[in-house]
Formats: sequence, structure tokens, C-alpha cells
Amino acid sequence: MKLKNTAIILTGVLALTAVAPIAASAESSTGQITQNSSSSVTQKSAVEAVKPYVQVKDGVLSLKEVPESIYNQYNLSDLQKHFDELNELSKSGKITVNSDLSIKDNTISLNAEYGSWTYHWWGYDRKFTDYQTKQAIDYYNTVAGGGTLISGATAWYPPVSGISGSVAGYFALFAARMSANNNGNGVYVSVSWAAVFDVEPL
Repeated sequence: MKLKNTAIILTGVLALTAVAPIAASAESSTGQITQNSSSSVTQKSAVEAVKPYVQVKDGVLSLKEVPESIYNQYNLSDLQKHFDELNELSKSGKITVNSDLSIKDNTISLNAEYGSWTYHWWGYDRKFTDYQTKQAIDYYNTVAGGGTLISGATAWYPPVSGISGSVAGYFALFAARMSANNNGNGVYVSVSWAAVFDVEPL
């Protein structure tokens, strides 16, 4: 009887030892995913908080006199990486950065409404048709299932570098949000410099 009780206790300890790290990992991962997929209000408030510290000189974006608390709170090191990419495109003539912070893509038709990401100082946005939404969902689910996030696959995801935590969890949530918001008319998606995304139905 004593041996049986000892075996039960040891089994319980082993089970807890195996499950605890998985639960902790899931909790941590979920927290980071939530941060990266917050509502449009959070995304918009971050953009509004940072906008006063953004400037354009000679077609080049930069940050000006940002308080350290703002810099850290909004992960502006990733925004600087975004600026570096945009500034390279601006110098090569592929885009034009205007003094009002708007950006003109010189490589596509002005009438293009679907099929490409629109550049903004804060990130990217685009509209997906119903068919494109379903293709994007398939791609995100493939990544979430262990597939590789294809570098340069900007048809489905813009070139932002701020994804933290579980990439699989992030893209599973992205796919779920797109699916939930697609009512047969497609979706509007915006992704900020910190990979915070918002999905709205069209």
C-alpha cells in the first residue's frame, strides 16, 4: 500500500514537471501575441502618440527628440528599422515621402486598390478581396503549422520586423482574425512597425 501511494505521488510530480513549462510557455506566448494583435484603438493610439516625434527632411524619415519613455514603450527601434527601409526606397525613387508624412508609391498605378501594401510612416495597410483573404489565411495557417515564413512574401504579409514571441501563434491568430472578419467581401488589414495588426471587414 505504501509503495502504491509513493508511485502515485511520483507520477503526479512527474506530470506536473512536464506540464508546468508547457503552460508557462503558452501563457508567455499568448501575452506576446496579444500585444501584437491588439485592437485598432491600441494601434491608432500608438500612432498618435508617436507621430509628433516623426519628421521628414529631404524625403527622409527620422525621429526627433523622443523621450526615452516613449521610445521604449512603443518599441521605436523597430520603427527606426521601418524608416531605414522606407528611406532606401525613397533614395532609389521607388517611393516619395512627403512633408505631411504621406507616402506615394511610384511603382504602382494610383488606381490600384487591391493586391499590394500601401506604405505609411507607421507601417502598411491594404485591402484583400474575398479570394485573396482565403489565400492569405491558407498561407498564415501554413506558417502557424510549422511552415517557413517566406522572406519577401509581401503579397500576404508586409516586411515589418517587430514580431515577437510565438510566430506560429501570431499567424494562427492573424488567420483567425481574417477569417472572422471576412463576410465574403474581403478585409482591410493594417500592420504597424511593431507588427500590431488590425483586421476589419469590407
